[in-house]
Amino acid sequence: MSFDNFVYNIKRENPEILTDVRRVLSSGECFSPERTMSLSQIRAGYKKLTDWEFPNMVDPRTELCFLLSEPYIAGFANKQGTFRFYIVPHAEK
Repeated sequence: MSFDNFVYNIKRENPEILTDVRRVLSSGECFSPERTMSLSQIRAGYKKLTDWEFPNMVDPRTELCFLLSEPYIAGFANKQGTFRFYIVPHAEK
């Protein structure tokens, strides 16, 4: 299955997932590289917000690509190799 089809299926099964991820990041005030969340923190925040487990994507790299497919969500790996995510502020039109 292509990555595009995979993303489509996740969004079809969980239509609000990326909105919920944004809400999780916003609740942690993650708006710069200095203030971020790890994948495990996003999963825990998603569970707390929705009472549902974050969809199992098998591989953290797949989760990384999935989250980065959303505009204005940025990520990087720190020195230990932990993926960190935040929302890039943008001007509303």
